[in-house]
Amino acid sequence: MHKRIVTDLFSWLHNHSYFVSTNTTSVVQDYCNRSNVYFVVNRINLTNRYTTETEINQAINELQKGIATPLQITFQPGTLFYPLQLTSINQGNTKINVYVITDYYVQDGSNILLIEDVETSYFGKEYGEHITWLTFDGPTSELTKDSFFHKKTVSP
Repeated sequence: MHKRIVTDLFSWLHNHSYFVSTNTTSVVQDYCNRSNVYFVVNRINLTNRYTTETEINQAINELQKGIATPLQITFQPGTLFYPLQLTSINQGNTKINVYVITDYYVQDGSNILLIEDVETSYFGKEYGEHITWLTFDGPTSELTKDSFFHKKTVSP
């Protein structure tokens, strides 16, 4: 049954003009075999915000350099995690920044994401009192498992 899910997912993406390489099948299949997994797909439409060709070209240039307005996707998983393995489908090097806002500082159980910095949250108690900034900078081939976060036991 799970094989059908990944086939349906790829068909939906293709029918909505998203390119997905068949080289990604095994990684995506692994996620489809898990319970409670969701995929988020987004498309950037620059004409929603920019009207002139110059503005659009500048925005495209910034996106190609990695400058973008971050997306905030909010959900409540049983365990805090970041799907690093999914990022491994891209070849080459990548830089990843993950900000975890909780009531405590976190560390990555996979030891792939390293703590860059920690600070007190300026969001207040509504979102959590602590921000942990974790990073990865290197080849995507090293992203062999997901990051699962747990409470940092040693003070920052």
